[in-house]
Amino acid sequence: MSKALIVCRECGREVPDGRFCKFCGKPLETEDNISLEDVEVDTEETLTSDVILSESHEEKLPEFSIAVDGMDHRSLASILSRSELVVLQSDLDSIIEQIQAIRQALKLEHADKDLLTSRAQELRTRFDAGKGRRSELSEFRSTLKLEECSEKLAAENIRLEKLEEIKSTLDSAVYKEQKDEILTRMKAFRHELKALIKVGKSWRKALNNSAKDIERSINRVEAKHKIGDISDSHYRRSKEELERDLRILTGGIKILEEVIDSAEQTLKT
Repeated sequence: MSKALIVCRECGREVPDGRFCKFCGKPLETEDNISLEDVEVDTEETLTSDVILSESHEEKLPEFSIAVDGMDHRSLASILSRSELVVLQSDLDSIIEQIQAIRQALKLEHADKDLLTSRAQELRTRFDAGKGRRSELSEFRSTLKLEECSEKLAAENIRLEKLEEIKSTLDSAVYKEQKDEILTRMKAFRHELKALIKVGKSWRKALNNSAKDIERSINRVEAKHKIGDISDSHYRRSKEELERDLRILTGGIKILEEVIDSAEQTLKT
């Protein structure tokens, strides 16, 4: 049985009812109305593809607490923003689950309603902050030069294949002219891509070094807590922040590795 059609608010097209629009990638539902009394749950919301679109030079670069030596701010923001969007979605889903649990707890006869309501308000504040950050990162549009160059080389490969397919229909001089132009561009893109892959690998090393620094910071906080230099609340807060940074950075490393692998595959074609 076919799914009912709904209109995507973003692109205006009719699409099957589901998690996100199959044309523009935007979520078909949001968490606009979430409260203690009536929680709108949408744990199936997916991330949009906006974060990997071509960069806009007018936009403001998002800020991150993670420092990586040897990377320009835009490239670092491009990688970390994609990773943090995944982390944010997990955070928002967790908050929704906690609010649902509070709703159930409030139904109990001896529930501490003041405490539970206060906790729910704290979660709502965190939820709104997370949504705001997600909106900021989703609006940031940037790709790495490594990705752009790889896509250009892949496009020239496709042009060359198409040219070979119609070779028999072309004048030999026209065929040679077109092929020479394509091969010239491919040579330039290959040269550029090799250099960009080398840069990408140096970034990967720098990201891994930063991850090790965060791991040491976590270990340092644990040591200070055990010897009584910091309070329990300070320890929990610091460790939570550091572990979140590590999750974002680890995800960023994975993203960069996938970009490098894809570029190397493009070079082989």
